[in-house]
Amino acid sequence: MFKECFYRSQECKRIAYSKVVPIGGDIGQEGLGFDEETKAILASEVQVILSCAANTMFTEPLTSILKSNYRGPMELLKMAKTWSRCQVFTHVSTTACGTHLPHNSVVPEEIYWPGDPDEIVDDIMGRDPAYVAANEKKFLEPWDNPYVYSKSLVERGIKKHHGDLKAIIVRPPITSACYKEPMIGWLDGLHAVAITAFPMVMGIKRNFFVGHGKHWVSPGDIVSNGIICAAAYCDAVPNEETRVVQTCVSHVSDVKWTEFGEAGSPYLAYNPTHVGVLEPGANMYETTTALEIAEFLDQGLKLKVMRALASLPVVGSPDILK
Repeated sequence: MFKECFYRSQECKRIAYSKVVPIGGDIGQEGLGFDEETKAILASEVQVILSCAANTMFTEPLTSILKSNYRGPMELLKMAKTWSRCQVFTHVSTTACGTHLPHNSVVPEEIYWPGDPDEIVDDIMGRDPAYVAANEKKFLEPWDNPYVYSKSLVERGIKKHHGDLKAIIVRPPITSACYKEPMIGWLDGLHAVAITAFPMVMGIKRNFFVGHGKHWVSPGDIVSNGIICAAAYCDAVPNEETRVVQTCVSHVSDVKWTEFGEAGSPYLAYNPTHVGVLEPGANMYETTTALEIAEFLDQGLKLKVMRALASLPVVGSPDILK
């Protein structure tokens, strides 16, 4: 990443090294995996926290994801409240916290409070993990998956525990490739929307169901800048409440998932990866029927033709058929 994006000159390299100091840690471990020396440095120097670390796997077991997505940020908040120079705690959540609302609802910039987060998490973590896994839908309802549920819980936890430390929650939507910084189209890691982008780039899958296209996406650099702005805003206003902001594109100039796919296909074709299977591309469908027809024409029909050819005399040997 640094080599391609930031090492444009020796001066850029010097600035990057002077401003970025990596430290070892693990959001899922007790004490965040910090040693005593690291804790001392953080306690004496940190002024603003951007809490972005999380487990973003939607299929992760609930008991596992709560360790990293609830207890981890809560541990960080607890530490931050003891750091004398720390002024702002900025936590990155997700607009998907509103997925428990009816379809097409407006997602308000407020924290939902259907129950005390500590009591809920302690109850879940105190049970047999096998029992929790077997009854996961019961624990999650009305949220869709462990990831969004854990994000809703940690929002409540921050509201409950931040005390005199100013806190703000930032909710990004689906995050896509960068608009401008550090370079056009940059995307790091196979997570979130990149899980869809990967088969698109490889040409393995090109048909996707998006409902009515009302899945808003925002470029990664816009989201990142929004997080920084949220921290500055939080520092400038009184500590009256836990504020919530959403780093979304506007309703006036929105970028929908269908439009992202339409714009992404030519870009991928123009900037192919080094190793591809087929020509990259993406088609977005608003109904499952349209998707099934497209999948049949794109894959099913081809497969039937290949099987028919493989069954012909001479051609249809066991090896060819396989």
